[in-house]
Amino acid sequence: MLRILIFFGVTFAAAFVAVWIAEQSGHIRMIWGGYLVEASVTVFFWLAIAVVVFSILVFELVRIIVGAPKRLFKARKARAQTRGYRALMRGMVAVAAGDASAAEKEAKRVEALDVARPLRLLLSAQSSLLAGDNAGANESFQSMLSDPESAFLGLRGLLVQALRNGEVERSIDLAREAYRLNSDADWVLRNLIELEIRGRNWSEAEKVLHTAQRRKIINSSEFPKRLALILFHRATTVLEEGFQRRAERLVLRALRLRPGFLPAVRLGVRLLLCSDRPRKAKLLVRDAWEVEKHPEVAELYVKIFEPETSLDRLRALETLVASNPYHPEALLITADAALNASLWGTAREKLGRIVEAQPDRRLCRLMARLEQLEHGDEDAARQWLLKATKAQDQPQWSCGVCSVVSSGWTVECRSCKAIDSLQWTLVQKQSPSSWQGSQLLEEGPIGNIGMAIK
Repeated sequence: MLRILIFFGVTFAAAFVAVWIAEQSGHIRMIWGGYLVEASVTVFFWLAIAVVVFSILVFELVRIIVGAPKRLFKARKARAQTRGYRALMRGMVAVAAGDASAAEKEAKRVEALDVARPLRLLLSAQSSLLAGDNAGANESFQSMLSDPESAFLGLRGLLVQALRNGEVERSIDLAREAYRLNSDADWVLRNLIELEIRGRNWSEAEKVLHTAQRRKIINSSEFPKRLALILFHRATTVLEEGFQRRAERLVLRALRLRPGFLPAVRLGVRLLLCSDRPRKAKLLVRDAWEVEKHPEVAELYVKIFEPETSLDRLRALETLVASNPYHPEALLITADAALNASLWGTAREKLGRIVEAQPDRRLCRLMARLEQLEHGDEDAARQWLLKATKAQDQPQWSCGVCSVVSSGWTVECRSCKAIDSLQWTLVQKQSPSSWQGSQLLEEGPIGNIGMAIK
């Protein structure tokens, strides 16, 4: 509707001007170059309009002719850019499909076409990784650092490569630089925490952990576990420097956050006994037992009591398990103590409470000892030992990520390098093909920048 009104308005104005010009009377005389030019006002106006229109047409024609090469260049560039982005798309699809030769072919094609430099370098890096050319991938990621728009992505790619190569110190430097460039990226903080822990930089790890907690990047259940881990290792560090009281404060802070953390319980008991505070050490071990019913916790409790006889040892353990005396772990350790104290009836009673359930190897071995010591029944003992070979294995330290079994707790899994992943638990047999398959998927370039960095 508005356009129609504008059209009629312009038409009316043009008609009005034309009528006005036509109604003008008089003549115009002009002497130019010795010639006398004489015309009416109407003719002069129309002549002036014709000259203006002609001048405009000539100007536009000249502009079109002069600008033709530039327009041709732009059109050619646009076509090249379109071909380039199509090649980029095909290259990324080839990378996702794991087709190394197609990805390399499209990467070379993209290099010759008009595609943004960061995207060219990204495809080149991913195709190099897919082909197993780590040096080429590193070169591409390194080239990204010179462009502010791609520097962060380049750092991430270099960090992935450094992690794969086990270069901990370089990984820490790259993660710190990535955090400096973009402190809002969640993955940077998450990985910086893990790397600072892996590098044993406990003070820096604690600072980064608190930053992640304030920004709610790390969940509320994971934060106390990580902080307790850091505090425990800070305690061991200051203890090596000779500051026993400070180490004690740190380890007790760690145990308030994570009561069942066995390495911290061990260190805490040691420090409390050194400062002649056995009562507090007992309370600490009892709290730990409520959370983590590990045989070493029971041994620490016995160590505090320093029993003189096997019967005293049994009484100390019964004090420890008093809150839940019929828990399978409580029954096993007290039955073992009863056997050592030659209390056959007590041992048989305790073992009888768990023999109905699925017995593990510890129970079968204890029953074999009981039959041998109480009745001297070698046949019955052999039967129990035979059952032990087929029974469920006892709890062990195993990685919650890769399920690899370890002889003791360590801060880092020796197999997959996961931090604080070892758990005291029954080991579930895992199909080797499923674990290896997941590893192979993560090795593909699609996972290069996402999988290796959590």
